[in-house]
Amino acid sequence: MRTQSLIALGLATIAAAAPKPQADAPIDFVVSLFETNLTCDTSTTNAKTVFGTGCQNHTLHKGGSALVRISVSSPGGFVTGYAEADCKGEVLVVFTQTDGCTTFDDVSVKSWIGGPPFDESGK
Repeated sequence: MRTQSLIALGLATIAAAAPKPQADAPIDFVVSLFETNLTCDTSTTNAKTVFGTGCQNHTLHKGGSALVRISVSSPGGFVTGYAEADCKGEVLVVFTQTDGCTTFDDVSVKSWIGGPPFDESGK
């Protein structure tokens, strides 16, 4: 009986010390970046996935393509790409997940954010 009590006490201690599960961080958008092809072709290139909340600094160089997988941060499902890091500088692309593959044969996109560079509420 004493052995069972010690085992039960030990298991209770381990369970109490175990870290509590944490919820995943929210995601505003997911974009697949294809570094070396203009067709978003997964059979020839592994895509780099950009996702998160707020501005994400991930460069897609000239000669690449991008495909929006999901955007939930704006009513229109927009994702915006900027010419400079930290979502600054010239807006290079504004698209939604329904736009399909977008090619970047003459510009490099350095940062991404879920949402448009304009007020969606119409105010």
